[in-house]
Amino acid sequence: MKISIWQQFSSNHSAHFTLVGLFETPADAQNVAGNIRKILNLIAAWHDANPQESERIFDDPWIETAPISPPEQAVAAEYHIKWNPPILWFRNYDLQVYDRFLCIHDTRNPDAGPYPIYELINRLGGHAYVRGDLWPLTGESTFRLKLSCDVPDEAIANKIIAEFGGRLTDTHTLELLIGGEDDDLNSFEYLPQVFEKLKSYGCQNLECVTLEGHPFRIKLDDEI
Repeated sequence: MKISIWQQFSSNHSAHFTLVGLFETPADAQNVAGNIRKILNLIAAWHDANPQESERIFDDPWIETAPISPPEQAVAAEYHIKWNPPILWFRNYDLQVYDRFLCIHDTRNPDAGPYPIYELINRLGGHAYVRGDLWPLTGESTFRLKLSCDVPDEAIANKIIAEFGGRLTDTHTLELLIGGEDDDLNSFEYLPQVFEKLKSYGCQNLECVTLEGHPFRIKLDDEI
């Protein structure tokens, strides 16, 4: 029995953000996650060591053009990134990696969005998508993802429907919408839970396909 799971992630220009990176391999996602953690730690260390300069950056009334720290300057020069606004959420974030997916979201209302890290993910071989604070991007950033997998039987499909919502589109296919305001689940953060639940129910042949933005297709047969 085949399950199809659709996800859509749209910007709402709120004070929060979710940044998603898709990579060719799980190792690529882990490596980039390690690089991002290292960069954020260097930024935090500089702010700790330079409290007066740090305060001036945080208090700048024009955050879009505020100065950036030396570690940010170095990364911007290395990867040819227009690095603004400065990263001010270097301690208030959660970073998770699941297979080929890297997900970062803020844990407190940030004063500036994730645009430099968005650009860095693209420079490091990923495909980046943002939901939330998009400055200085224009328009909306939308990420649509279709997950499909084989489920053992209709009873298992009904259990998944009971937990996550969704509907059977025929006798073998379940459709589950995630990400949009009116969908069964409205946040990318649920994706690891969906993966783990499908795995626990014995689902197989999981495949993810992006439907907008960069074409991207991955098979997760070894993971589920």
